[in-house]
Amino acid sequence: MNLKFGLIGHPLHNQFSVNYFTRNFEEAGLAYSYENFDLATEEELRAFISALKTLGDPYLGGHNLNVPNNDGITLQGSEIGGTNLEGQSLHGQSLHEQRLHGHSLEEQHLEGQSLEEQRLEGQRLHGQRLHEQSLEEQSLEGHSLEGHSLEGQSLGGSNFVGASFGGLNVTKPYKEKVLSMMDELSIEAEVCGAVNCIQFLPNGVLKGHNTDVYGFNISLQQFLGLDRKKRALIFGNGGAAKAVCYVLNELSIPYHLVTRSLIKQENELNYSELTLALIKQHELLINASSVGMYPNEDQCLPIPFEGIGKAHFCYDLIYLPEKTTFLLEAEKRGARVKNGLDMLHLQADEAYRIWMDA
Repeated sequence: MNLKFGLIGHPLHNQFSVNYFTRNFEEAGLAYSYENFDLATEEELRAFISALKTLGDPYLGGHNLNVPNNDGITLQGSEIGGTNLEGQSLHGQSLHEQRLHGHSLEEQHLEGQSLEEQRLEGQRLHGQRLHEQSLEEQSLEGHSLEGHSLEGQSLGGSNFVGASFGGLNVTKPYKEKVLSMMDELSIEAEVCGAVNCIQFLPNGVLKGHNTDVYGFNISLQQFLGLDRKKRALIFGNGGAAKAVCYVLNELSIPYHLVTRSLIKQENELNYSELTLALIKQHELLINASSVGMYPNEDQCLPIPFEGIGKAHFCYDLIYLPEKTTFLLEAEKRGARVKNGLDMLHLQADEAYRIWMDA
């Protein structure tokens, strides 16, 4: 089965995801492809997600998202196989329940089946997939979805006709906005209120995950070692910051969020409130904002760096450039520093596991 995976967003500056997942697929002997889908407008995003859902059950697996939208998708007057989708719920059973007709993977293993045998059995039980059928058989030819024809539709540089998708990933600044477009959420995504990985379940059901939680958790513990009796300042309050908060709560590390916007919670501060004393009292400093990210490497967090010393651990989720101005200034003052490259790799590993275990 040839599945397509990819990264959605605008603008997309680098090829990390393409190279990483393509290499993994090749090493596993899988004839899957991965590409960037550059969607410049909200209208293109709507058409993209709507088209994916309208395809029904082409055995979708997963994609990486960088998408700016939080409005719901309405299917109006579209038909697949003669069935009208207007008003039809896309929610349903879990992937394992639908593929294995109520039998858990554990039960399948007890019966001696391998994971590959389970997948093949699931494919047989659900019949021939959309990518193996013509447009005429699916009754999609000529039907439009919110003004976007599926016939010959090209979005983000990719033609949707006959495509079978496997999964998506999401990056800033759209991790929160895409949340309401999901049919199901993992616990981490629901608690964080942010999604960075989309898993496609049968019947067009989209499940949102937050693999940033996994990536940040592992990389932070490796960075701190056993020295976790610290208080933290988190710079930023977007989707990435929510994953950071989730992990710090799990590790029982107290923190304050530092933001430019109006204070909404007791543990929030404005940059204007930062003092040397506050910086000295919080020895774990985490940049979860886009300040200093390529192509704006000259930008720097407006904080009193004089308060940073050898006892500080400074973590920047940004990995391009390798060291932001924040990390360079902290390093000058003896702080231990770390960028977001390990987190990037770890969250990608988790996304790959989610898609392949589906």
